[in-house]
Amino acid sequence: MADTPEGPDNLVPLDAIGQAPIRPPDALDYNLEASAFYSDLVARLQVENADLRARVEKAEGQLTTEQVRARMMEPWADKVFVFVSIYCGALLVLVLLAGFKVCDFNLSDTVLAVLAGSTAVSVIGLIGIVASGLFGGKSPSGS
Repeated sequence: MADTPEGPDNLVPLDAIGQAPIRPPDALDYNLEASAFYSDLVARLQVENADLRARVEKAEGQLTTEQVRARMMEPWADKVFVFVSIYCGALLVLVLLAGFKVCDFNLSDTVLAVLAGSTAVSVIGLIGIVASGLFGGKSPSGS
């Protein structure tokens, strides 16, 4: 263990710096071809990375089909809801007028049954359409 300097007594003198080699020894096996290959590879990967980042940024800025579809359906859904609400309200008024015989208002049982049935069918159909739209019902083509 006499070869290894230990402690402050075995410091390398400052004038030994002038004896250091200027060029690294050839033992490092520097390969110019491999260096050029890896430099080219890194450059291509940087370009590809930049391209992919741009594509991701563009894709994040675009609306999905579902978002566009929801925006298109929203005004119509509101209009249908208002229509069905008014229709049900008008039917309620007719049934109450006929049931309590207000101002001698009278409708036959058949007319009341048709009105009540059509209201039920329209409301149930509307709920079915909304539920299939929300939860992704199967398309008519079966795909």
